Amino acid sequence: MLPLEYEFEIKNESKIIQIKNLKINEFLLIDCKPCKVLSIKRSKLTKLNEYEILIRGQDIFSDEVYTTLLSSRAEVEVPFIKNDVFLLISIDNNKLCTLMDITGNTRTDLKLPYSKEKEQKMSDKIIKYFKEKKEVLVTTCCSMNMEKIVAYKVL
Repeated sequence: MLPLEYEFEIKNESKIIQIKNLKINEFLLIDCKPCKVLSIKRSKLTKLNEYEILIRGQDIFSDEVYTTLLSSRAEVEVPFIKNDVFLLISIDNNKLCTLMDITGNTRTDLKLPYSKEKEQKMSDKIIKYFKEKKEVLVTTCCSMNMEKIVAYKVL
């Protein structure tokens, strides 16, 4: 059993839906990780007049692929996904970004992502444009108390 405060956090970060309402390219939680649904496969009818549903999903933060096998009568958790756009104000030596939202509030709690080659290229381009004194907007993706810079645009 999860501690009460953890259960409360998850309930505020997701909603419950019937598995039959889930579609490809939507999101769900697999092993408490927000995943984009890649495929949904249904097995033959079982003795209990149910189908087994095999779902493959890709973690939106790590790009790892997860699978889960559920009953056709099951309910799944769907995470709330929030994308925000910020103006890049500065980047320090540790690749920590200072960002400003549309209301003028600043924050310094996100690093440029460097875990995969695609992210490294994106981060290097952000640094390059920033050093050229160009205005750079970054898009962040936030879900389940995790956040990551996922895109950028040069103004």
